[in-house]
This record gives sequence, structure tokens and C-alpha cells, in this order.
Amino acid sequence: MPAAAIYTSGSTGAPKAVALTHRNVLSAQVSRDAYDAPPRSLLLPVSFAFDVFLTFACWTLRAGGKVVLPLESRGTDLDELAALLRTERVTHLCATPDTQRALLARDDVRAAHNLELGIVGGQSCPQLVVDDYARWAPSARVVNEYGLTETSYGTYFLTGGAGGASPGGASPGASLPIGRPAANCRVYLLDANLEPVPAGVTAELYVGGPGIARGYVRRPDLTAERFVPDPFGEPGQRLYRTGDLGRLRAEGTIEFLGRRDRQVKVRGYRIELAEIEAALVAHRSVASAAVCFRPEQQELVGYVEPRAGAVAGEDELLRHLRRRLPEPMVPPVVVTLPRLPLTATGKIDRTALAALPVERSAGAEAEHTAPRTPAERTVAAVWAQALEVPEVDVHTDFFKLGGHSLLAATVVTRLRAEFGVQLGLQDLFGSPTVAGLAELIGARMLEALRSQFGEQVTEQPAQPAQEPGADGERDTAITEAADESIVAVPRHGTAPLSAGQLQMWLVDRINGGSRAYQVALALRLASHRVLTDITGSPPVLLLDDVFARARDLCGGHRGIGPRGPL
Repeated sequence: MPAAAIYTSGSTGAPKAVALTHRNVLSAQVSRDAYDAPPRSLLLPVSFAFDVFLTFACWTLRAGGKVVLPLESRGTDLDELAALLRTERVTHLCATPDTQRALLARDDVRAAHNLELGIVGGQSCPQLVVDDYARWAPSARVVNEYGLTETSYGTYFLTGGAGGASPGGASPGASLPIGRPAANCRVYLLDANLEPVPAGVTAELYVGGPGIARGYVRRPDLTAERFVPDPFGEPGQRLYRTGDLGRLRAEGTIEFLGRRDRQVKVRGYRIELAEIEAALVAHRSVASAAVCFRPEQQELVGYVEPRAGAVAGEDELLRHLRRRLPEPMVPPVVVTLPRLPLTATGKIDRTALAALPVERSAGAEAEHTAPRTPAERTVAAVWAQALEVPEVDVHTDFFKLGGHSLLAATVVTRLRAEFGVQLGLQDLFGSPTVAGLAELIGARMLEALRSQFGEQVTEQPAQPAQEPGADGERDTAITEAADESIVAVPRHGTAPLSAGQLQMWLVDRINGGSRAYQVALALRLASHRVLTDITGSPPVLLLDDVFARARDLCGGHRGIGPRGPL
């Protein structure tokens, strides 16, 4: 007979009952014996139906200690938890990182507590928890415990010594590794073919040992999918496929990298949400973070809870993410909340976050600034068409307006055609405002002219290189910008060939005098008098004027210069 059937939805949202045997529950007690700190008084702010309650309650009662339960608030009222810590002389606290930090931040808890061991679980543990213990409970040890209902919970653990020693030398904002497996557990990092991967390679975690549950009640299909034969053990032994991703670190600990089923695909890119959350938490002002994917808009939204006394603007957090992550992984919006919503078990309530309305802060920090130069008007018009917005502030970030990598590629292609300069995606990522991108384009055009005609070109071009087409579909602002007068460029001496001219020159050299590009044209003027009456100039002077204005009509290849043909 099973000892318990515990319902869990995990991260998939579909409730299922896990059948735990007495052997499974005993295995969890043996795992925690390694802490060498028998609990005399354990505060357990979790629901009775939570798997942690069963294994921790049995561990405490087996050691002769007492289990302290917050019956009124079910663990969500910090005032009740703080009072229980003092009055019940709690020595062991088992809670999520957010609850642990919230309690240690209270003056009444700092002034009177008897904590000897803080057990962190339920979600990734940031180094900040260890730092808080080192500051406010220096005699206590911290354990980062990892496990699942299907493995009887206590599968891996990582301990920090008294005084909050930092295991693995983690930085303040980083998450701690989940440590090494318990003595009675077997842990593997396997690829899709159930083959072990080298250290440093991300793979799925598989767990074996006496803690593996019997399976899912009345779900033989799901049991067969998740409880697989152990290719490294004795016949009949099984491994549990956790769905969690991890990798082996150099010092031998296992680093948790999030759920496989929390991977999302955003416009063709497969993205691990936990990696974005870890990057946000690495910012000095962020205490906790969560990232949600909104499939309707095909966009990511970040949520952060600031550290006490710290302030981080959205622009600063976005710049921080762009320094650490590829552009497709950077959410266009990061929302700061006083506190992230939590579930009854103390985990971040991602369903509640996804239901929150998202208010974009673009343009709220300053008055609207309209485009001021022809180049800015052209760039703004291209952005407005791509983003489907009526107007664009010259100082607003492209990605805060809803831009993403695919739209960025469209914009860059359009601007290359408008201005005739080399422009790449990295340029838009580096200068994501109209003002910044227009300035960059102007500098590129000036650089190109100087490379052709020398340093005497001093005026920075401020208009597109070509006129709008006759299809009538171009934006009015683009037409106005393109109609600006073109500044004449001095033509002294020789100039390097354009890409098309260089191609013609090479073909001529290879083919040996081909006439493929020669075009002969003869014009007969029926009446010199009519032409003279219309233009006011004799035909010969008129042709001289054409050649003077269109220098390419009388140009030719003169030879090879230091940089190629001239």
C-alpha cells in the first residue's frame, strides 16, 4: 500500500497524484540526516497537501522535535510567522527564498531568534539569502535543498557553513547551484539518447535510488513516459525524468537551469525563461525576478521586485540585459512591482503575473520630441510603418515600442535602401532610438564620401540617397525628407570605383575586351531652332551642360591606384 498519494501539477498545470511508498518517505529522512542538525523545532509554512509537509514533518517527528504550523494564514502572513519564530523558539526554518529573506528583513526577527538551520527550497536560491543569514543569523547554516514529489523531495543539497559562507563563490545576484546528490540518490545529466554529457553541457536531470515514487495513480501512460528504465543500474531499476535542466560545474556541483517545459519559442528562437530571470537577478538592485511569455503578442515581459532601498529604472534594466543576453531574449518591457505575487506554497505566482496588464512606459519619462532633421524624419517614418504606430519620439527605444528582431531586420533593410549606406542589425541594437540611428547613418554617409573624395568633404549629409518611388505608397515624411536639396560634392582628381563599376572592370579584364556593356545611341535633332527656342541655348552648349552636370557620362578607367582601379 502507498504511504501517500500527493497531487501535484508541477509546471504543466495538469493535476496528477504521485504514489509514495513508506520506503520513499524513509529515504527522504536518510537524506536529511546528512545535515547533522536534528530539528528541535521546525517552522513549516506550507500547505498540508504539499509534498514538503509530509517529508519534513516525518523527519522532525522522527528526531523527537516539534513541527510548528501557521494554521491561520497557511504561511502567507509574515507577522504570524515572525511571532511563531520567537514564541516557539524555532531552530529550523523551511521556506522559499522570498519568505526567508522577508523574515530576516524584520527587526523583530533579528532581535530574537534561535535559528540553527535555514532550509531553502521551492525555487532557485539566490546568493542574497546566504548573505542575509551571514548578516542577521551568523551562527546558522543555510541548506539549498532541491527535489521533486516523484523523488521524495530531498534529492540534492548544498550547504553554506556557519556565518553564511558562500558555496562555490557565487556573486551576490547569482543563484546558488543545487549542490551534490544525497548519499542514497543517483543523479545523471543525460541527452535525448540517455547518454551522459560532459561537464558544462546543459542536459536533463534524471534521478534514481530508493526515493523514486511508484508512479502516477491511474496514469500508466504518464508513468511510462516519466519513469524510465535505468540503463546504468540493475535490472528492474528505474530513473525519474525530472524535466529540469542542469549542468555539472567544475567543482562537482550541479547547477539548476530551469524547467525544460518553461522553454518558449519566440519568433523562431527557443528561449529558456529561467536564463532571463537569472540575468535580471544579477542586477544589484533586483531581489527577485520572473519572466512571462504572452503568446498572443509573441513577446516576453519581465517582472522584478527591487531590493530594499534600491531603485532600478526600466531603461537601466534593459541595458543590463542587452549586455548579457542575445537580443531575442531581452523582454521589450520590464515591470517593477513592490513585491512579486506568491502562491500558497510560497512560489512565484506566474499565473497572477500573466494576468496583470502591461503598461508601456515609452514616452512617459519626457515630453514628445518630434523628428528635427530630414534623416530623423526618414528614420521615424520607417519605424512608424514597421511598428504600426502613428508617430515615433526621437528618444524612444525601438524595442520599448514593441520592436523585435524580425521587425528590426525589416527596418534595417528599408533604411539601407533609403540612405544607400551599409547598416546592420547590430547598429540598430546599439543605437535603438531615432536620434541615435540618424546620427549614425549621417556619420556613415560622411565617412563614405570622404573615402571617395577626400577630407575636403566637411558637411555631414542629412537626407536619403534616393527619391521616393512612384508607387504612391511611401510615407509623406519620407517624401518630404527625400525632396531636400542635395549638397554638391567636389569632384577633383580621381575616385575609386563603385561596386558596380568594379564588377564591370573585372569582367572586362577577365573576358579580354568584351563589348557586353557598350551601348551605342545616335540622336537626330530635327530642328535646331525649336530646341534653341525651348532651352534658350544652342544644342552644343546644352550637351556641354549635360556632361558638366553628369560627370559619370564622361568618366573612364584610368589605371590601378593604391586602393584598386580608378
